[in-house]
Amino acid sequence: MARRLSNLVDSQGQFCPNDQIHFTFKGHKFTAVVTASGLIHNVKWATPVGKITPVFTERSFESLTDFTETCIQEKLDEYHTRYSAWRRVRHTRTGKPMEQIYKSYSENKLMKNIKK
Repeated sequence: MARRLSNLVDSQGQFCPNDQIHFTFKGHKFTAVVTASGLIHNVKWATPVGKITPVFTERSFESLTDFTETCIQEKLDEYHTRYSAWRRVRHTRTGKPMEQIYKSYSENKLMKNIKK
């Protein structure tokens, strides 16, 4: 899945290298940065009372699903969640869900291929 994120970064569209993403779960906000190669790193956790803590400082994630599940399970001890990462994780700069950005990328790519 890092390929999917990497494609978004390489597309020269709405998503740029080192853009921030975020999601909220039960009042806890997790933010991270997506590298040019599509890896997710530099994760920060903001508790409902506003305390911000860097977490997973020695790790990177290859997918939105791995990122969200790890945050929810390892930091909030929540299991058995049905959390759609692509629908819930947002691109911080635009505020759009990652699913919407990926659909736009796919549509643009398809239109370019049709015009060839």
